[in-house]
Amino acid sequence: MNPCSEVIKDLLVDAGVGTFGATTGWGIYIAEEPVSPDTCITIYDVPAGAPQFFADTTLNPIEGHSPQVRVRALGYLAGITKIEACRDAIRLVNTEIESVRYLLIREQGSWLYLGKDERERFLFVQNFQVQRCEIGS
Repeated sequence: MNPCSEVIKDLLVDAGVGTFGATTGWGIYIAEEPVSPDTCITIYDVPAGAPQFFADTTLNPIEGHSPQVRVRALGYLAGITKIEACRDAIRLVNTEIESVRYLLIREQGSWLYLGKDERERFLFVQNFQVQRCEIGS
């Protein structure tokens, strides 16, 4: 299975929220936030406990993940608008993507404003809950 960050990146790109690896505009990155552009979205993979197993061994275990999306913006309102666009683009229920069943992807609580970085750019994060399992096998 692909890391959750890859799936979230694809959802954001497909929704037009940003462009993967862009050096201008709203660039989307995985695991490492670049120094530039000033406006970017970075996705971090975070585990969320052990897989759930079922007594019926014909079912694959359900994996839990808690990826985090971080937005860096030049303005407070621009950051809020972008983190909310990310949240809206990422929500999924019972969807198959590349032989993986995503039972759900949803936000955990609300977004959080972290303050400004050393260059006075505004930082926001939103955590997500992901439950998924492989189809077949």
